[in-house]
Amino acid sequence: SMSTPLHNRPICYSTATASSHATRMAALRWGLIGTGRIADRVVVPALRFLRYNLVAVASRSLARASAAARPYGIDVAFGSYRELLNAAFVDVVYIAARSVDHAELALECALAGKHCVCEKPMALTAADAGRIAVSFVEHGAVGVEAFAWRHAYWVQWLRQHLAEGDLGGNLSMKCEYFTLPEAAPHGMAPSLALHWDVGGYAVSAARMLAGEEP
Repeated sequence: SMSTPLHNRPICYSTATASSHATRMAALRWGLIGTGRIADRVVVPALRFLRYNLVAVASRSLARASAAARPYGIDVAFGSYRELLNAAFVDVVYIAARSVDHAELALECALAGKHCVCEKPMALTAADAGRIAVSFVEHGAVGVEAFAWRHAYWVQWLRQHLAEGDLGGNLSMKCEYFTLPEAAPHGMAPSLALHWDVGGYAVSAARMLAGEEP
């Protein structure tokens, strides 16, 4: 009701639902593809903080995979991505490899029937993204891009009240972003990185909050 100010409306969530979700997630066995900066500084610490079961790491070099696994007590290191994708004891794969390899790896996850969380962008073309989405559905697995911000409570709150018209009937968004040439993901031209890497946040936000294509 608009008679109640938005900031005074109660925040309701189910602790039972949260607990059930945490229990299910803790039972999954995670494998990590990639040993670069994002994997080392973000992915592994996040999975460990959440007490998820990270059981294997893979790199294109066994030496790099072993070096990445050792400090975190990860049991298994693979010297190829395919070995991890074929591992029966891995339920979920986190892809933190080079951006240009994401689409192929995500598709292989789907074909293997493994759930997948993929760093952005999952694909560089709409055609590849469509093939990947269809493949995950066909093989009964879940594949998502790692846009964690989309699941924050304040984002869901904003999305809900925009849809209900509490914040007005028209939505206008202005997004600005930049990237430095030296910060472009490995293997990706800076011109592509601007749109497909950090630019993905702007596109993702516009599509989700508007509920339609921009």
